[in-house]
Amino acid sequence: SREIQGKKSLTFNQTTGQDGSVMGYNTGSGFIPDKMLKEIGDGTGNSAVVSCLNVLATSFAEPRIKVCKYVDGDVEVVNNHPVSELLARPNPYTSGSLLAHYIITALNAEGAYLFKNRSASGRVVELIPLIPMYVKPRGNEKQLITHYEYYVKDSNKIQGNEFKVIPSTEIVHIRQGIDPNNHRKGFAPLKAVL
Repeated sequence: SREIQGKKSLTFNQTTGQDGSVMGYNTGSGFIPDKMLKEIGDGTGNSAVVSCLNVLATSFAEPRIKVCKYVDGDVEVVNNHPVSELLARPNPYTSGSLLAHYIITALNAEGAYLFKNRSASGRVVELIPLIPMYVKPRGNEKQLITHYEYYVKDSNKIQGNEFKVIPSTEIVHIRQGIDPNNHRKGFAPLKAVL
């Protein structure tokens, strides 16, 4: 133990059996329920966090995505592939670079959700980034994610809010890890920090 401002406290030691856990929700610092995290925010309001995320997002956006295929054991680039073109210009209001920034920021704060806008023939013609805090992945006992609910106003207050049901086939859900409290969501690094 050590003394801080006249009070005795224990020194945190990661090598002892009692406090050897490394997951944020499982340490001696205590578990913080999702409801309390909502009051804190997702971390993207902090200028230091945003600066770090901008470095990551810019680096992620720099290389151009190319579609490749294997031909007789060799890798061949497929020029003008619809997926490459879609990611370069996902929709009229979003560039490929802007989409990359959205993905990195959303991935680190909550998880990224892209809505697939389809043509009359069923081909994906646009990717629309959704506001992560308004998306709720839903499922049942047999299937982890059956659909998504996209809330019009506030996803934290279900009563009185309208939401659209979106089939799981129409969402690109990008997540990092698994949230130990909700396996339908990723475990965003900023959640552990918060």
